[in-house]
Amino acid sequence: MEVTWLGWAVTVGVIVALLGLDLIIAVRPHRVGFKEATAWSVFYVAVAVAFGLVLGSIVGWDYGLEYFAGYLVEKSLSVDNLFVFVIIMGRFAVPPAHQQKALLFGIAVALALRSVLIAVGAA
Repeated sequence: MEVTWLGWAVTVGVIVALLGLDLIIAVRPHRVGFKEATAWSVFYVAVAVAFGLVLGSIVGWDYGLEYFAGYLVEKSLSVDNLFVFVIIMGRFAVPPAHQQKALLFGIAVALALRSVLIAVGAA
């Protein structure tokens, strides 16, 4: 599969926009309740499904199905991260009002480092 620069630009632009949205929301420290967490989870799953549908319709459903298979595996493997987050937040006594910002910072740093390592590995 050959991805154009426009395809990469749109994909990276959407990711940056979503991170920006999270940053704007995380500026207001508050305790995240079950209802809000569920709404955001549904939103991000919908974004992932929309991406898979767009990918499949543009480059073919073989690649779309590969994306969905990878997404499901990654989603299932990320469940153990919840336990790590709970342990870290409790161990460092992060106040509930600031946990969202701490998680967002950790995710942003992980994405940046992963991007650097992927680029180095590809080179």
